[in-house]
Amino acid sequence: MTCLKKFFFVFSVVVMAYLAFAPPARSQDATAEMKGSINAVIDILNNPAFQGPGKGKERRDAIMRIVRERFDFREMSKLALGRYWTARTEAEKKEFSELFPKVLEGAYVDKVEKYNGETVAYEPEISFGDKALIRTRIITKQGNRVPVDYRVMKEAKGWMVYDVVIEGVSLINNYRSQFNDILSREPYPEFIKMLSEKVKGL
Repeated sequence: MTCLKKFFFVFSVVVMAYLAFAPPARSQDATAEMKGSINAVIDILNNPAFQGPGKGKERRDAIMRIVRERFDFREMSKLALGRYWTARTEAEKKEFSELFPKVLEGAYVDKVEKYNGETVAYEPEISFGDKALIRTRIITKQGNRVPVDYRVMKEAKGWMVYDVVIEGVSLINNYRSQFNDILSREPYPEFIKMLSEKVKGL
């Protein structure tokens, strides 16, 4: 084999190996996907059809439809329950994964619904493998920049949110601290009862 043929042979092997093991190309980056969801929520908040007396539930339901498409509530539930997750049965995990999003709705959507024409600015995302940090800044009419960051992970249907950090405070860490404190004192069935009652009161 001549030197030239040997070179092309080795080059071909390297290219085929790269194509076989390289990660698939992203159709769009994490920030672009998150921006699409955020814009969809803002469109709802600006839509006259969702404004005015008696429109609160309809508006919130419309927002939550978008949130459910972008948030991985199962992963968020797992992280929020922390070390107590592994001890749960599959039925208990399912029950908690259905209750916790309703608690999050009260914490996250309440803040979203306070939107009053503010501008959303995007800073360069920080990517590390199949996870990324989407950094947004809510610019108020007074010029203040309120940081709202989204921790996302790559899944089959796109980049999914598993935590929201508002002004440096992680929603998941905040709830995990609360839940761990309760579970260190109360049995799990009592904890679920308390959580169910909280959801009913929202």
